Amino acid sequence: MTFPLIRSVMSAAALILATSSAHALVVSNTTNATTLATALGGTGVSITNASLASATSAASGTFTDGGNIGFGQGVLLTTGRTACAVGGSNGGSCSGDGTTTSLKFNFTSTTGNVFFNYVFASEEYNEFVGTEFNDLFELKLNGVNIALVPGANGVVSINNVNNKFNSASTATMPARPSTPATMA
Repeated sequence: MTFPLIRSVMSAAALILATSSAHALVVSNTTNATTLATALGGTGVSITNASLASATSAASGTFTDGGNIGFGQGVLLTTGRTACAVGGSNGGSCSGDGTTTSLKFNFTSTTGNVFFNYVFASEEYNEFVGTEFNDLFELKLNGVNIALVPGANGVVSINNVNNKFNSASTATMPARPSTPATMA
């Protein structure tokens, strides 16, 4: 089965994709789009035409020892700095120079199955919920966003996934802004 394009876009947020474990998070920065896309592909998935658009080289990488993320390894995309995913935020020190980080690639699956696990996190939790600072996440397959809030079909964002305006969401709210909120 061939899928022409998958695109993940973020606006001032962090995206973490992949598979399962529980130790201290280890992040390796990389701007190599093929390395990032290949880290997402599993058995039977071939990656081609990978490209990365980011305002800074500190905004993308791979991770292992997933800690409290919910899976052991994957890709970290942010408009800030990936290093902040390891130890948390100190306010503006984790903010980045851009507003969007995008990883695009074509892939072919020999199994016919494709699935993604992700964790959406934002330095904007909870103090900017309900404001114009609305970090968001999109996962596009053939140009269609497939990462939607369950039941509401809204985009995954801090204004849609929070305990202030959407207590029925499946979000686990962070203890502090640097702790990832997870979607089931």
